[in-house]
Amino acid sequence: MSSRRRNRQGAGRAREVATAAGHDPVLRWLIILCAILGVIDVYFHFNMQVGLDQQQHQQQRDWHPRRHVRVVAKDSSVSSSVVRPPANRVPSVLPPIDMGNDESNRIRMTLRRAGVMVDEKLQAQLPSWTEMTSLYGSQPNIIGLERCEAFRHSLAKPSDALIGPAGMFNTGTNFLEQMLYLNCQIPDSTISTNGMRRNVPWGKHTPASWRLHFDAEVDGGVSHTDTLPIVMVKDPMTWMQSMCRHPYAATWRHTQKHCPNLVANDSDEEVGIHGRGPDKTIEVSIRYNGNKDGTTHHNSLADLWNDWYGAYYEAEYPRLIVRYEDLLFYPEFVLTKTCQCAGGKIKSENFRFQKNPAKGGAAHEGSSGMAEAVVKYGKAENRFVGFDAKDKSYVANHLRRDLLEEFKYSPIQ
Repeated sequence: MSSRRRNRQGAGRAREVATAAGHDPVLRWLIILCAILGVIDVYFHFNMQVGLDQQQHQQQRDWHPRRHVRVVAKDSSVSSSVVRPPANRVPSVLPPIDMGNDESNRIRMTLRRAGVMVDEKLQAQLPSWTEMTSLYGSQPNIIGLERCEAFRHSLAKPSDALIGPAGMFNTGTNFLEQMLYLNCQIPDSTISTNGMRRNVPWGKHTPASWRLHFDAEVDGGVSHTDTLPIVMVKDPMTWMQSMCRHPYAATWRHTQKHCPNLVANDSDEEVGIHGRGPDKTIEVSIRYNGNKDGTTHHNSLADLWNDWYGAYYEAEYPRLIVRYEDLLFYPEFVLTKTCQCAGGKIKSENFRFQKNPAKGGAAHEGSSGMAEAVVKYGKAENRFVGFDAKDKSYVANHLRRDLLEEFKYSPIQ
């Protein structure tokens, strides 16, 4: 049968149905109902497709490589991507580094995540991963994590928790403060900074023994026991160099020609700087808060480091001791562990960095930004700048070996 004939027959049947519908009201209403249902079906399918198109467009607009969990290097020299762990979920230790790729890329990728432009000039200055780990080891070292549960249980309620930086001058307390503000929060905290404080209430630079016995002027009335101290420490060799540039409240006689100057040498004697005791050490004093009764005395810069950090290390109350270098090279890991210790949470998987100098004002002029600090503290050649043979010998014999071992700083030969 031809298609033309089939079409004529189909048209004839349609006319018969239409004629029958004109005489049969039930059939007529069935036809009308089918037509209405067909219109409704087309309407819902159209709106569903529009909704899906809008959702897909929103996802494409919101996606950004810096917000995404997987961070991919943009330059052609990087052959693989670096995956950041989700916020608030970090392993107890970091996985072994794949030296085939990370030897050249790990430090550079950290800087790029912080928004630092790594050009050829900066790339040539960066330490290798091997060089950095030869100084500080292949894992971050946080002391006091075993006391976190005791601190949280001591709170009347979890939202009472506070986190405050502490540390000797030039150890990155301002850097820690800014990184905490940017990334950590105590759930349901009633203070505007989400439980983060500028310093511990007894003063961030004051000795550990002042806890419960002294209120810093700006922190009167803040609970000492509800505050978890995060104590920043720096390699004593590079810390003493920083003290020469910015002594703050520490006073000792020294010159630009010889500093750090633990033991007086001939150039010191020529300008009237004389050492004391059998080792001819140069005494250091610190006057806290302008109070003559708060002055401490130490045989040398090295002894100041021993005395100040020895007290926090031996303290029996909950506290964390964090190496400045770990915050610099492993920022996400260190901040997450620190925040969680007090019951806090990282605000977002989009980790935020403090790439510029955290210190402001004339007193902090010359402070390092993140890129400069990575170069300065990641290279072994910078560790002993300014020390003469007598200074090195004194350090090797008088720096507390137990502290160096616990903090995992390379021994001084």
